[in-house]
Amino acid sequence: MNHLTLKLIKEHLNLDNDFTMDDEYLSILGDVVEKVVERHIDDSFAYLANTNGGHLPAPLIQAMLLLLGTYYANREHIAFNANYEVGNSYTFLIDLYRNYSASHSDSTNYTLINSIDELMKKNKELNDKVENIKTENSEHLSTISTSIQNLKEKVDKNEYEIGRINGDMSSLMSMVNTHEGQLSQFEATRGEVEVLKSDVNELKEKTIESTDSVEVTVDGVTTKLDVNEINGGKF
Repeated sequence: MNHLTLKLIKEHLNLDNDFTMDDEYLSILGDVVEKVVERHIDDSFAYLANTNGGHLPAPLIQAMLLLLGTYYANREHIAFNANYEVGNSYTFLIDLYRNYSASHSDSTNYTLINSIDELMKKNKELNDKVENIKTENSEHLSTISTSIQNLKEKVDKNEYEIGRINGDMSSLMSMVNTHEGQLSQFEATRGEVEVLKSDVNELKEKTIESTDSVEVTVDGVTTKLDVNEINGGKF
């Protein structure tokens, strides 16, 4: 059904919404009366709907409901009782929209208009599916966005920690360079001490083992001493 609804049909027939046993049958009757009335007025429902804000005129809806009621009440094609049509009902309503010209109901235009109508319906179905997909995925997109934000915060925190560690490493390198300088000075002093120690040992050897004299300079005055005198304990 494109223009009738099951809810509207049940309201017309005074059926409770809880009564669902005939739902499939009522839907079939809805499809039938739509096609019958469209053919009966010899016009296109698509054209009439487009000229009426996208909806069929109310009299045509009522005509379809009346015809559907007749089909629902009379399940057979033979009537055993005398029947007559109520005035200003089905025939009167469809006569208001019966098309007597071929301006927009000839076979070519009729087919084209119906094709456009089908395309519009499919487009609406696709748009509805897209909206449903957006609704279903909105929560997932929100979760993904939150996860990305959390990851960004962790990255920012790690960058801060890396910067702090780099600063500590720079301080450590500066301390190492300072200690290396001090060590270099220590090594130089140690070298001077070794030279002085060597000189002292040399002097000691000469003093203890040699008989030569030793020159001692004190306050710019050089005195030549005999080693034997030094060894003898004079000095």
